[in-house]
Order: sequence, then C-alpha cells, then structure tokens
Amino acid sequence: GYGLEVGLVEEISRLNNVIGLKDSSGSLQYIMEVTRVLGRDLSVLVGYDEITIPALMFGAKGAILASANVIPEVLVEAYEKVISGDYEGALSIHERIYELTRIIARYGGILPAKLGLKVRGLDVGPARSPLKACDLLKAEISNSIGMAVKMALSSTP
Repeated sequence: GYGLEVGLVEEISRLNNVIGLKDSSGSLQYIMEVTRVLGRDLSVLVGYDEITIPALMFGAKGAILASANVIPEVLVEAYEKVISGDYEGALSIHERIYELTRIIARYGGILPAKLGLKVRGLDVGPARSPLKACDLLKAEISNSIGMAVKMALSSTP
C-alpha cells in the first residue's frame, strides 16, 4: 500500500503534538481513506501536485506543493472554489493546471518549479547539486513547462 497504515496513523494522531499528516504518495485512494477515518482529528495535507484538487475535494485540508511556487494565485483560486462547494469550477482549474502538475510530479518538483518560475519572469538561479547535473532533464522539459505554465495561467481549459 501507500503511506503509513491508517491504523498506525490513527495511533500516532492521538499524540498531543501531532496535528496533521502530509502525504506525498500520489494516492488519492490513501488520502480518501485517511480523511474518512481521521478527518475530524487530523489535518491531511496533500504533497503530490497532480492530485491536489481532487484530494481537497475528498477531504484534504491543504497542500504543500512545488507548483504553488509557480502558480500560487491559481491554486488559491482552486482551494477557494473547493471550500465554497464549486466543484465544477475547481475541476475546470484542475484540467487547466494538470499538465504543469503532471510535469512537476514526474520530474521531482524542484527543477520544474525553477523552470516554471523562469517562464513567469522570475529567475531564481540554478539548482544546487545533485540537481545541478540535470541539464539533460532541463532541456527535455523546458518547452513543455513553458506551454504548461501558460495553460495554467489561462482563464479557459
């Protein structure tokens, strides 16, 4: 399975200093199960960009994401749509940002996020080692990142 067994998470959640769980497994099924069992006692945060909006719709309370560095205003809009019950609007945003979140999830977050920021006009410099050695990856995804960021920032899917 993915992540810690739900029973173990339930035990750990009883500790006074545990208030949440960040799950980066990418398993929407796991997040759904943890929130179903522990949603009232534990804040579940999604850490896998590609499933963020569906995870929020199924009970995750927030997210910690590389894509939030690149398109924060879009993710805030999606979050607000989910908490207001506008699931259709949230899913529309999910479709719009899916390519960007897919690239970020598949290629490890940091390098795609830096490339995405550069597309937005914010050059945050090169990655440090060992990611610095990823020039081949950079060349492979830089065009895709550019198109994905533009799509994510557009107002239509």
